[in-house]
Amino acid sequence: MKQIYSKKFKLIICIGYPKTGTTYLQNFFFNKIKNINYIGIKKKFDSDLFYLRKSIIKNSDKDFKKNLPNLKKIFKKKLKKNSINLYSDEHFLNPSFFGYERTIKRLNHFLKEFKKKLTVIVFKRKQSDLILSNYKESEHVKKVLKINSFNELLTKLKKNTLNRNDKFFLEQYNFEKLKKYLTKNLTKKIIFYDYEDFAKNNKKFLKNFLKKNKFTMNGNFELIKINQNVIEKDIIKVKHNMKRIVLKNWIIFIKKILIIILPLKIRYFLEEKILMIIFSKKEKVKLELLNLIDSYYKKKGQ
Repeated sequence: MKQIYSKKFKLIICIGYPKTGTTYLQNFFFNKIKNINYIGIKKKFDSDLFYLRKSIIKNSDKDFKKNLPNLKKIFKKKLKKNSINLYSDEHFLNPSFFGYERTIKRLNHFLKEFKKKLTVIVFKRKQSDLILSNYKESEHVKKVLKINSFNELLTKLKKNTLNRNDKFFLEQYNFEKLKKYLTKNLTKKIIFYDYEDFAKNNKKFLKNFLKKNKFTMNGNFELIKINQNVIEKDIIKVKHNMKRIVLKNWIIFIKKILIIILPLKIRYFLEEKILMIIFSKKEKVKLELLNLIDSYYKKKGQ
């Protein structure tokens, strides 16, 4: 039987980028908006949403096509037919070996019946800060770029020796190109927000966000100063050895205790800082070359 959606029904998806404040919004803001049905990261792990993400981003074309009816079924159960539904997952714009093109095409197949009611939200950021922040956060970025250190990319930019893979990676942060691709393959209703505005004055930003989207809050939202994470020192800390560490049983045990005894607001920051202090690696970056990343995009009209 065909599902019937009311005139009030609307679907908004916030697709990234990672390191633009999206995790903060998911933990402290989206779930407190009164007149929406929020679908995304919450206090409890949601295996269904993890399965959706993994299927859309990582599955082979054959497996994705096979699983598509089931993916739609899972997602529809989370929707409210008479409401604004906001689905948030920043991993959809995580840099990958395939680029965002494959993910967006899959989202198009996945959300096809909602196209007329669909709005896409993207959070962008100054590319040099965004790419370096993603590099610091994930070894995956290092693997996609096929480099041993961030300086390798900067040196290639300086010498104008970027290879095909380097250019393919950098194009994943070309916001104008992304907008055109989203318009062609997903929806014409696209809203871009600037992370810098968010980090500079999150109270003002969030109030404008509510007003622009006609959202109302269920009580007061928690204001936490967003770390702009602008690189000022040439020694950075990276999480590139974190993956194998965080799976250790004693780390999992400590995290379970933190969940019980600490408020989400404190745990959100403390958990990461403890792990970073103990397990992070240090890497030196040629800060004098960092602006070459932004120059690369300026040449492309960004």
